[in-house]
Amino acid sequence: LVGFMQAHLQRRNMAQSLFDKRYTVYKALSYYLTVVINNDSWTESKTVLTFQGATAYAEFLFGQDVIDFIDRVNSKTLLLRSIQAQIAMHVNAHVEFMRGVENPEKPDIPISVLNEAEADLMKEIMQAEGNVNGVFRDYLRLYEHRTWYQRLEEHLDKKMQERERSQIA
Repeated sequence: LVGFMQAHLQRRNMAQSLFDKRYTVYKALSYYLTVVINNDSWTESKTVLTFQGATAYAEFLFGQDVIDFIDRVNSKTLLLRSIQAQIAMHVNAHVEFMRGVENPEKPDIPISVLNEAEADLMKEIMQAEGNVNGVFRDYLRLYEHRTWYQRLEEHLDKKMQERERSQIA
């Protein structure tokens, strides 16, 4: 019983020590998505570098589900950054044309296609912002909602199933 309690306390201590590191990644991702959605100056390198720095070591703290989520957010926002830069080039070309510059340089992709792509990416980024809590929930939960007896029963059931599988094999 003492050994069981010691193992339980060590697991709880480990979860609490990882919480701060995991929460830092969660907070950085949530903040980054909010800035991308609400702010036109999110493409500043400081914002992007802060996000990438805070999530760089996520692979050591989370499972593949969170890592894939962070990678999707990163790729979608970098693609959005590129599209927004091309839209800005279109706007600058129009301003130059209105000033009388002949044949100002503009991107090959029509602005209507760029606007549609930007809207689709923003929709995906907004959905990602709504899914952040669900993706991180299991990693940031400190309190177990099951009683000790329920956890013990599940543990014993798992051990019995493993034993049955080993006897069959």
